[in-house]
Amino acid sequence: MFEEKNDKFLTQKTRKAAKFSVAAEFSSKLIVPIVNMILARLLTPEDFGVVATISIITSFTDIFTDVGFNKYLVQHPFKDKEEYEKSANVAFIANLALSLIFWLIISIFNTPIATALGDSSIGLAIIVALVQLPITSFSSIQTAIYRRSLDFKTLLISRLMIAIMPLFVTVPLAVLGFGYWSLIIGNIAGRLLSTIFLTVKSEWKPRLYFDFGVLGKMLHKSMLLVGESISQWMCNYFDFIVIGALVSTYYLGLYKNSYQMVNSIITLFTVSLVPVLLSSLSRLVNDKKEYMRVYSSFQRTLSYILLPLSFGILLFKELVVQILFGDGWLEAANIVGVVAISLAFKSIFVDLISTAFISRGRPRLSIVMNMIYLLVLTPVSLLVVRQGFWPYLYVKCSLMIVYILVAILLAYWKKVLVVRDLFINITKPIIATTIMALFVVAYKVVLPENMYLDIIVILIAICVYGGVIWMMDREFYKNIRDIIKVK
Repeated sequence: MFEEKNDKFLTQKTRKAAKFSVAAEFSSKLIVPIVNMILARLLTPEDFGVVATISIITSFTDIFTDVGFNKYLVQHPFKDKEEYEKSANVAFIANLALSLIFWLIISIFNTPIATALGDSSIGLAIIVALVQLPITSFSSIQTAIYRRSLDFKTLLISRLMIAIMPLFVTVPLAVLGFGYWSLIIGNIAGRLLSTIFLTVKSEWKPRLYFDFGVLGKMLHKSMLLVGESISQWMCNYFDFIVIGALVSTYYLGLYKNSYQMVNSIITLFTVSLVPVLLSSLSRLVNDKKEYMRVYSSFQRTLSYILLPLSFGILLFKELVVQILFGDGWLEAANIVGVVAISLAFKSIFVDLISTAFISRGRPRLSIVMNMIYLLVLTPVSLLVVRQGFWPYLYVKCSLMIVYILVAILLAYWKKVLVVRDLFINITKPIIATTIMALFVVAYKVVLPENMYLDIIVILIAICVYGGVIWMMDREFYKNIRDIIKVK
């Protein structure tokens, strides 16, 4: 685990890890939309809004209970196995203690917290949902160990457990009329099963060992990672806070379910490949040429996948909503369309650049990037949200341009990446996507709207896009084959 292998070995292991990571995300995110398709027909937007409000608290608290130890265990160059296991044990005990403390504090002040978030009636739900905190303290350390060793095969099974659990818990409870409680209980059950599996499967088992010296060293190294996580959380949950507090629970549920569904589709490959990219880049920081080659390969591959996918969702947004949520959610069509474009470009630029910052041990740059974006986003959003939900949605998604520009400028200024290559990487994907989009627009102008005809056109558009890529960049197909090939 602690010996540096040659580039060929690392490349092979990275490809294998990428294969299982993609398989984990693809499988889990294939199941999640199916479950949400069922739940959207059983629950109301208000139910999803309540869970979205609770997720603001649980996700924020997770940052402090982990204290950045997860990323520290993945990235830090330990001298031997003993040092690594000592650090893992200290991290585990610290996580568990902090999770219990936060659970107690939030339980005591549950009503004021719920009121501040716009719904004073969900205090008990917050207390129950925070059962996830001590459970997560077990799984986060195990997950870090698997990621460091690039053992994404085990994580594949874990993700599948979390994804499948709602079919056996959440859906039956929703049918019985438990409302948002079905979502809360299903989440807890999935995390508990996954944690038990990871702990039983792992060679490392937590034991009663604690050293304040080791803790101090880890805190010194990881506090910047905590800052980066907080700033990232603020960017990710900004919408939920503003809509929940200043608009209504109905629109929060409408937005949250639409956002979550699109995010599960758009980030299918990003979320699966970023941990692999981080692990690989962290070991290539001293080889600038290979570092940039690996980064460019990841970004180019994601661009080829996410650009046509997001524009396809935008062009067929009504069809997407009908399939995913049913006719009762057609109001969410515009949300689905603009969020898809916004998240695709964020994934291609912001998320990957942030990963590069962290891999080079410079999380301060991620913090600066996020805070500059928030400084622009906050006053504009608070001004526009007074005009209603829809003006806020369009303005907020448009401000993604600011986020991207800040990320690129920081990467250029600090010489973290070759910025020219970032634009070269997306040139051919943009050309291919434009040709595909023009084909779809021509169809929509000439032929009438029809669900079955739309599906046929989508299949033809995929073939058109694939053909354009084949003519322009056959190397892309080789990269995909290398990632999924079992050696």
